[in-house]
Amino acid sequence: MVFLLVWENGPDGVRTDRDIVNKCYSSRRKDIIREKHSLLNENQVDFIAHNTSGLWGHYFEEVIERYVRSGELIRRPYRKGICPTNPSTSGVVIEKAFYPQQLEFLLQEYGFKSQFINPYKPVLKGYSPICLLKYAYKLMRQSVRSFLNKEWYLSANHNFQLLAIKDLL
Repeated sequence: MVFLLVWENGPDGVRTDRDIVNKCYSSRRKDIIREKHSLLNENQVDFIAHNTSGLWGHYFEEVIERYVRSGELIRRPYRKGICPTNPSTSGVVIEKAFYPQQLEFLLQEYGFKSQFINPYKPVLKGYSPICLLKYAYKLMRQSVRSFLNKEWYLSANHNFQLLAIKDLL
C-alpha cells in the first residue's frame, strides 16, 4: 500500500514495485493550479493541492475557480488506503484489488440486503457425454479449489456479481 502514498505525495522520481513515479498527483495538481492561476502564492497552491485529492478534470478546475472567487474550498485531503486519482482530464485511478465481500458488507451498512454471487460457477453447454464430463470436471475443480484455498475464493473478483436490494423498512 506504500505505492499508493507515493503516487499521491511523491517524491517525484521514486520507484515503486512496478513503476517509476515521474510526477506524483499532488505535484500535478500544483502544476495545474499554477498554470490556471499564476497570481496565487505558494502557500495557497499547496493548500488547494492538499485539499483536492481525488478530484480531476473539469470538476477539479471548477473547485479551483470557486476558491479563487470566494475562498470556499471543499476539504478533501488524501486518506491512507484510498486509490489516488490523476488530476488530468483522464481521471485515471490506480487499480487496487479488493475482496467482493468487502463491498457486500459495506452495502449492508447502508441498509441494503446484499449477497456476493461467485462468478466462476461452471455453465453446462450441452448434453453430450463430453460436455457433461467437462462440466463435472469444472465443478469438481471449483469445489476443490475453494475448499483448499479460501484466499483464492475470496479474491475472485474478476467479473463478480453482487445482488443488492434496498431494505426500506
